[in-house]
Formats: sequence, C-alpha cells, structure tokens
Amino acid sequence: MPNEELYKFLKQAKRLGGEIFIVSNSRLSDIKEFADYFKMDLSIFKKIIVNDFDKIEMTKQHIYSDIMHRYNYLPQETMVIGNSVKNDLKPAQRLKMHTYHVTNGFTYKEIVE
Repeated sequence: MPNEELYKFLKQAKRLGGEIFIVSNSRLSDIKEFADYFKMDLSIFKKIIVNDFDKIEMTKQHIYSDIMHRYNYLPQETMVIGNSVKNDLKPAQRLKMHTYHVTNGFTYKEIVE
C-alpha cells in the first residue's frame, strides 16, 4: 500500500478523536476503487468531498474554508495532506492550515495501468 505509514497515522488520529475528510478532484467511484484495491477502510473519514467541476466551480481553498467554517475548526487545528503542492497544499497554506506533502505514493493511474 502506498503511504502505509500515513494510513496508520490517519487511523490513529481518528482513534484520538480527529475528524478526517477526503477532498479530491477524483471521482467518488475512483476513490472507492482505490480504497478497495488497497483494503482501506473509508469509514475513518468523516466525509468524502468530491470537487465536481461540472456542477459547481469551487477551488480547494473554498472547500477547505467551508469545512473550517461549517465544523468550527481553526486553521491551526487542521492539516491538509496532499500530493499536489499547487492544488492541495498552496490553497491550505493561504488559509494558514498545516500541510504535509506526500511524495512517495502512487497515482490512481499508475495503479490501474
């Protein structure tokens, strides 16, 4: 499994009361297929948010801001973990959220090919 240590970290954070979201530009079906392939339990996530650009044009910065507002999180209480500096981490950094850059994982395309 790519990023097995990261997955362990997320499960531990959940056990300690952390609330974990997936915010992705991937389709929900792709996320579920990825989770099935690696036997990941998606129930550790409070919510899976798929940015469907065809229906509504929201950037990840808008989505991160909405999550913080909706669930009363402060930026210093949140962390975005992502593989794209431009699409995942920069929007979070603009909101003063903590970030962690994943560089050793596989993309979905690499797994299915």
